[in-house]
Amino acid sequence: MNFEKLFTDHDVALAYVDGRQLVELARENLEKPTKEELFDCINNKDAVGKLVKIPTRMFKGPEGPILAATVIQKNFRMYKAREAYKHLRFLMKKATIIQRRFRLYLFQK
Repeated sequence: MNFEKLFTDHDVALAYVDGRQLVELARENLEKPTKEELFDCINNKDAVGKLVKIPTRMFKGPEGPILAATVIQKNFRMYKAREAYKHLRFLMKKATIIQRRFRLYLFQK
């Protein structure tokens, strides 16, 4: 993840970056830095943080519609799975009642 992608994805117009801290991050970490590590190099964190955390700003930029569609699909699949699980629990309760009654019937014979 780099600053340019982070800022274009969230439609951030202006951010002040601490160059020294960014160089230190590059020296100590040879892997790709995480979003949090990059965010620590920004001087105006409060202004940029407000823009990044606003849900409607999350879907701005070139990848915005794809991200929005992914979130909608994720939530719909979660809803369908939850409903299927509720229905399964309902059926299991009914099956348990039938089993209890049948065992009671066999015991009373």
